[in-house]
Amino acid sequence: MAFTVTGVILVSPVHPVNEGDSVALGCKLRTGNFNSTVAFYKNGKLIQNDDRQKLNIPAVSKSDEGFYKCEYSGHESPESWMSVKASRSSLSVSLITGLVSGVSLILLLSLLLCCWHKKSKGTLCIRPAQSQETSQTAATVQTMRQDENQQQIYSSLLHGDMNVYESCRPSENTGGRTDDYRNMSLQLRSVEQRSEYKKYKNTKQLLKYKSKCIM
Repeated sequence: MAFTVTGVILVSPVHPVNEGDSVALGCKLRTGNFNSTVAFYKNGKLIQNDDRQKLNIPAVSKSDEGFYKCEYSGHESPESWMSVKASRSSLSVSLITGLVSGVSLILLLSLLLCCWHKKSKGTLCIRPAQSQETSQTAATVQTMRQDENQQQIYSSLLHGDMNVYESCRPSENTGGRTDDYRNMSLQLRSVEQRSEYKKYKNTKQLLKYKSKCIM
């Protein structure tokens, strides 16, 4: 049985389609009926080829936008553009994303400007950690100097470089002792006390012993 195809028409939405909506593209003949397979194309690529005369898209997305056409028995329909527009939810998400990105960029630029401005004045944006570290370093240096001074005093007392025994002078009420006898007695006591001082192992004990000597 012979038949003549007078024209193939693609039935597509006239208005833009919202994302998420379902769409059905149809293929029709001006005259006659289909008795073989129908092919659908998108942007020149075959996407369906069977005996159905419809192309169903359950949930349209932006990627479905493009030129569509159908073919039957070697005859093609004119291409038709299907436009897809973003839904309100997608617009809201895009708007929120843009606002967040803009605010983040403004905050970053403000921080950089603050650091540059303070750096030009010889200061830094963040100083507490550095100040605390400087205070701790100064305290450590002061403690080390005190320990070093005490160690020097102890070493001087121990080796006889610092004559502490000069404070151990006899009382003025000596009752007739001569100066020679007094000097000789002081020297002997210095030799004896020096050996006693070696028994003390730190500066505090030496100073304590000295105070007893003065008293």
